[in-house]
Amino acid sequence: MKFGLNQKLMTVGTLALLIMAAILWFSNRGITQLSTDITLSKEMSNMQQLVNLMQEQSTQYKQNAPRDYESYNRDLKVFFTQLQDNLSTLKTQVESVAHQFYNRSSTTDLLLDGMLIEKNSQSFIAMEQASEIFDRGFREQIGDNPDEPRLEWGNDYILNDTSGLFSSISSAHLNFEALVEAQRKATVKFNWLAIGLIGLVMLLLFFWFNQTIVKRVIRVAKACREVALGNYGLRINDNSQDELGQLVEDFNHLSGRSKSILNLLNQLHIAPSKQQALEVIRQESRAIVNVSGVYLLLPNKESFACSLIASDQPQEELVGKSLLSNDTTIENILSKEYVLLSDLLSHTVSNKQAHFSKYLLNQTHAHSVLSLPIKSHNKSGVIVFTRNSKQGFQETQIQSLVSLSPLFAKALL
Repeated sequence: MKFGLNQKLMTVGTLALLIMAAILWFSNRGITQLSTDITLSKEMSNMQQLVNLMQEQSTQYKQNAPRDYESYNRDLKVFFTQLQDNLSTLKTQVESVAHQFYNRSSTTDLLLDGMLIEKNSQSFIAMEQASEIFDRGFREQIGDNPDEPRLEWGNDYILNDTSGLFSSISSAHLNFEALVEAQRKATVKFNWLAIGLIGLVMLLLFFWFNQTIVKRVIRVAKACREVALGNYGLRINDNSQDELGQLVEDFNHLSGRSKSILNLLNQLHIAPSKQQALEVIRQESRAIVNVSGVYLLLPNKESFACSLIASDQPQEELVGKSLLSNDTTIENILSKEYVLLSDLLSHTVSNKQAHFSKYLLNQTHAHSVLSLPIKSHNKSGVIVFTRNSKQGFQETQIQSLVSLSPLFAKALL
């Protein structure tokens, strides 16, 4: 499958953008996850502070014992009310942080130690289980009478951390702090790596662009300057099939043609006679298209007479003979850039220029005839190219011969 330069740029650019987008997306996920973990860590810190406050209040309550009936009622209104509020808040916090942990995005966890993730999972599970045990145990300690709860028993249950809730909260907090720190280090490390990867992608893209386009354009520009300085025939090696490859191919063709034209000009300049100049023209024409003969026709009153012939099969009887049909004028022939006719169309064309070419077909016994008017100063004439092959003249071949007509005219007129 061949890709043009535009397709190559689109493909490479799209791949580079996809790679950079994937890197930036993953980096953004890491930063977002770190921000979420920091927020969760703050909530766990608040939960730890609440646990410390509850333990401090319970210690103070323990230090004020024993109590009389009056102080019991006072503690029931103050201490137990605060304790119930704190326990309700603590339960809500445990459920909240556990829910947030279980719903963490696992996209960036591959950057972390799997054992650390597993350790945190186990500590959160243990914290939830301890919270359920604590609820049942605390209700058992304070009794079934809501008006006269057993504050001493409930307080001892809290102080001794019988259910292990407070220790599991501390353990989960410490483990999660370690996870947040690992997440922070991994995020920073990956972001630096992302910067390096993006830089590498840009560098590779630059080198690819430089090798694929810039250097090739510079090579063509240098070659153009070389040809402009007279180094005709210079070629560039480039096997690519894209637009620059086509440009190089056209340059090589142009450079080769320039050298050929220069050689043709030199050969026409040193040709000792018009007959030899016509033979040089035939050889050059053969390099462009495989012509079988070249005829020079010069105006003779109201017609064109064959003046010179360069052919595989010389037809000397045509020299001096008028090759212009009676219904064709000189002006009609010279007014056209060229006149082309093949034997396949000779019976369908009826204009005056075509009459002239049909006449030449019969006279030269050719399958295809190309008549090319030439002019130099006040002189004019017609060069006739003939092909015995049924494959006629192509447009590019005709234009190449037309472009050489000034050289032909200078040498022959």
